[in-house]
Amino acid sequence: MTASSSSPASTAKVTVSPEEFTFVKYDAAEIAGIVADLAERLGVAYRRIRIGGQRTLWGSCSPGGTLSFNWRLVLAPFAVLARSQRAGRGRLGRKWHSAQSGNLYLSLAFRPFIPPERLKPFTLWMGLALCSHVEKSLGLKLGLKWPNDLQTPDGRKVAGMLTEARLDSDSVRELVFGLGLNLTGQPKDFPAEIRATAGSLEAALGAPIDVNREAAAVIAALFHAWEQFEEGTWSRSFRKLWQSHDVLAGKSVRVGLRGDPVAGIVDGIDEEGSLILRTGGGRKTIVSSGEVTLRKP
Repeated sequence: MTASSSSPASTAKVTVSPEEFTFVKYDAAEIAGIVADLAERLGVAYRRIRIGGQRTLWGSCSPGGTLSFNWRLVLAPFAVLARSQRAGRGRLGRKWHSAQSGNLYLSLAFRPFIPPERLKPFTLWMGLALCSHVEKSLGLKLGLKWPNDLQTPDGRKVAGMLTEARLDSDSVRELVFGLGLNLTGQPKDFPAEIRATAGSLEAALGAPIDVNREAAAVIAALFHAWEQFEEGTWSRSFRKLWQSHDVLAGKSVRVGLRGDPVAGIVDGIDEEGSLILRTGGGRKTIVSSGEVTLRKP
């Protein structure tokens, strides 16, 4: 995988080839060498901190000894992948079960320098781009459950998304898009607490998936989606894709996160990706964040 970016205003060009893509397992010594090489190329000093026994963090170190991890995204855009995770994290700090290999646990890093208000529909757009890719690549139509879950046609969750950003008052400085995508596995393979609701692309298709090839294709599709978002061309297809993959349209739901929950009928999203609810008496309520649950008839 190669990436280049000459300035904050330039558009990164990313090429991912399935033939050159593979998962690689590094031991501690190799990781130390990679970090040392990266630090040398960036012209930063670094030191190692040991936290909680075996956990090790690397960062740049100023002459006064204050650690800074800002250089982590200097080379953005780039992708970080894992075959499995011991401490996967989802939205609202929830545990993401990711010990099983054969899936895609992915973080994409960007330095966008765009106004913060432009970021609101970003996660939905990336999810829709992934739905579109899977439909074209595998012939499987996924649904997007607002705000960040992807589901198979039978309602099983196969992916979750998480976006985190570092903001200035007028600019998004650093942006990380996280994705956990279940490529392989059967329901029996998942932990008991999610066995009834979790699924995988392979189980939905009823056919094996080439994990490396599909992972490479997903990364390429998401980087392309980022380019469209950065350029502003994403909005041309945003509404159409949402209408095609929205799984909540017309459903009676309850949305809660902070304060009193809001109940209503889903009536789509606005231009910023906020959920629109019909809450009775002809009123419409705009919900910008929250946890959605279906209400029983």
